[in-house]
Amino acid sequence: MAANRVRERLSSQDDLIPFLFEEMDAASYSDYIWAKKWTEFMPFDASVYRNAMGRYSGRIDGPDGPQMAMVNIAFAFGGRYGTEKMVAFRILTVLRIIQKPFENGLYNQYRNRTKLYNEELTVVFNALVSVLAR
Repeated sequence: MAANRVRERLSSQDDLIPFLFEEMDAASYSDYIWAKKWTEFMPFDASVYRNAMGRYSGRIDGPDGPQMAMVNIAFAFGGRYGTEKMVAFRILTVLRIIQKPFENGLYNQYRNRTKLYNEELTVVFNALVSVLAR
């Protein structure tokens, strides 16, 4: 499973936030409105994830880092199913990776809201699933 392959590359829980911020930064520049909406509905202010790509060490971006694993998996998926499905797959994979740590209350110090906006994230999640179902 893609989430497990990427998760294996996270050397510690401390690497999860930089990885997430890089994914959010990339999605915020997407041509797909639902990808941008995902970043808006996440409980982080844009100032913490904007320009995150390249801001972090080789642990995240290096050849053995989680970012490279995600890119390789996503491009393989996109080569078979197209760009739109690749972007949806990538975001769903990130959501799968962060689900348990966030449910367990980790990373509360990064949140700018008191809770995840579950209804809004559900709408985005359903949009992503519908893209993959096409």
